[in-house]
Amino acid sequence: MIAAGIALVPEERSRDGLALGLSAEENLTLPRVRRHGRRLLRGDWQAREFGRAVEMLGLTPPQRHLGVGSFSGGNQQKLLLAKWLLNEPRVVLLHEPTQAVDVGARMDILRAIRATARRGVCVLVSSIESQDLAAVCDRVLVLRDGALASELDLHLTADAITDAAYAPPAPVC
Repeated sequence: MIAAGIALVPEERSRDGLALGLSAEENLTLPRVRRHGRRLLRGDWQAREFGRAVEMLGLTPPQRHLGVGSFSGGNQQKLLLAKWLLNEPRVVLLHEPTQAVDVGARMDILRAIRATARRGVCVLVSSIESQDLAAVCDRVLVLRDGALASELDLHLTADAITDAAYAPPAPVC
């Protein structure tokens, strides 16, 4: 997926997205170790990448050697998002990108998602958060029982998304 330019930010960050035994810097730069050489620890390029993550997402605390498990949930999520955005993907798949984060982290994450899409990256978001979807999406597809139930692209609001998600299914003729 990395070679194809596809990035996945999974729903379960601690189980599927982060290596909790590594530092924040190591987690952040893991997808690019092959490109920059095998020196996993203390590479100058890794310090630069960590600085970019701090700038891009307001990552706190800005301590690159701190274990990733020492960061709050919101900052772990920011770190996971930055890990893949700094890889300059062509496609970003996000599964519940703001799940279990505070309001400040949510705003930083949504801002980064919008900026990524503005750069021409294809961004696909799967979320139950209608406000988040309204904030970052140009189009929302609502699926019900594995089939397309509704497509929204004009006047995209949280209320319209919620209404479409909970609307009764159309009668079958």
